[in-house]
Order: sequence, then C-alpha cells, then structure tokens
Amino acid sequence: MSDSAQRKMAQALQEQQAHWNLFAGRAIESSTKLFELNLKIAKQSLEDTSESVRHLLKVKSPDEIFSLDQTLVQERLNQALEYANEIGAIASAFAYEISQAAQNQMAGNLEKVTQFADAAKPIAAPPLFPPQQGYEQWLEAGRKIAEAFGQNLNLTGQANGSQVNAAAPKAASTKARAK
Repeated sequence: MSDSAQRKMAQALQEQQAHWNLFAGRAIESSTKLFELNLKIAKQSLEDTSESVRHLLKVKSPDEIFSLDQTLVQERLNQALEYANEIGAIASAFAYEISQAAQNQMAGNLEKVTQFADAAKPIAAPPLFPPQQGYEQWLEAGRKIAEAFGQNLNLTGQANGSQVNAAAPKAASTKARAK
C-alpha cells in the first residue's frame, strides 16, 4: 500500500474516532443529566413523603385527610409533568446534537466523494470510428440507399413508360375502329 493511501486511511480512521468520541461524549452528558434529574426527583419524593406523614400524624378528622389528598394529587401531577418535560428536553437535545454531527459527517463525506470524482480520470476505450468518420459513413450509406431507390424508381418508370407507350397505339387503333 502506498504512503498516500496509508495516510488517507489513517486520516479516515481518526475522523471516525472523532465522530465516535463526540457521540460517546454526548451520550455520557445526557446520561449524567438524566441521573441528576432522577436523583433530584428521588430526593423530592422522599421529602414529599415525609411531609405527608407529618401532616397525617397531625390529622384529627377524616375530612382533613381528603383535603390533603386533593392538594397532594395536584402537586404530584404537576411534578410528574415537569419530570416528563425535563426528560423530553434532554432526549431532544441529545437527538439534535447527534443529528447535527451526522449531517456534518455526511457533508464532509459528500465533499470527499466529489473531490475524488473530480480528480478521477475517466477510463474509456477508444471509439471504433472517430466521431466525424462515423457520421460521414452514415451519410454515405444514406446516399447509397437513396441512389438505389432512385435507380429502382427509374427502372420502374421506364418499364411503365414503355408499357404506356405500347398501349397508346392500341388505344388509338381501338378509337379509329369505333368510329
């Protein structure tokens, strides 16, 4: 393998490694964000549970339990929606960054292919006939065909003409007899 081919291969491998490093970095970043979010939610859940237990210990009537349930249910639903929104934001940011990296890689690859195609020399067999010679041969063949048709028409016309000429005296004699 030539030195330039080895350098190009090494460069391509380095570019691939850079892309995989970018992907891995973004994946670790997103995983870290998810881990921190889940840790925050777990702490908040423990705090909410301990607050609910304290409130239940202070309850003196069943009506107070139902009033507590209604307020807690609304709070928990809001927290769950916030959690879902944060997970969605992390996932969409990760997907956007990865798609941008993929688009950049594809654009770079397209540029390389274009450069390669521009630099490549076409390999073609020499034509059997040079283009002008082929055209001239085609015209010559057309002329020969036209001449052959012309000769056939002339022969046909001559034959018909002699038949017409031979038929003319017969027609004249037939007319003379009829009179």
